[in-house]
Amino acid sequence: SLVGRAISFFGKENMSRHSDKGLLRNAAKSGAQHPEDEQHNYDYENRLEVHLLIGIADADLGREKTIAALKDIFSELDELVPPFPNDLDADEAQVETKLSSIYHIDRHVDLRLHVLVRSPHCHDESDLVVPCTSSPSPSTDDKVEKWAESYNVLEKLYDKKLIQGIGFDGVYVEDVREFLKHCRIQPQIYRGDVYQALEGYGRRMGV
Repeated sequence: SLVGRAISFFGKENMSRHSDKGLLRNAAKSGAQHPEDEQHNYDYENRLEVHLLIGIADADLGREKTIAALKDIFSELDELVPPFPNDLDADEAQVETKLSSIYHIDRHVDLRLHVLVRSPHCHDESDLVVPCTSSPSPSTDDKVEKWAESYNVLEKLYDKKLIQGIGFDGVYVEDVREFLKHCRIQPQIYRGDVYQALEGYGRRMGV
């Protein structure tokens, strides 16, 4: 909720900074209050575009837990984003959701959500955290299944244009190929350490 308040505050500051110049009135006349409208270029002078990166932790993996966690996040963002859908699997009217819900309260702020699913913590016989694919067992298989369920939730929200980016967080290189088998929409964002990134690049290049 503090993040939502901070974004709203900066949105108001952005509005007041430009209001004396009449820019907001000109934006309203030109139809720039709907930046998603392909007929208009985005009005960066009058609108504040904010990108918020959210991570789904290991404890929130699984369809129901991920939905519950994201519902809380959506509700705490001070109506800067559309409400979380009551039925994630329903084919709702995307245009109505995009234009009427997101602009229900227009603070001249456009909040873009990007959500990452964190790699589950799988353990070997010594209880060390290892890639899930290197230690197959009913327990690790269950964690991979829950990870796939969480990613599927993100894919459906992405289809509905409620989030603008999805990806992986802290995934071991050994697990990437396995996780990609469960992805209908390829990840656009990866967050990990330099070693993981270089190791993945080296393996892809055969070095």
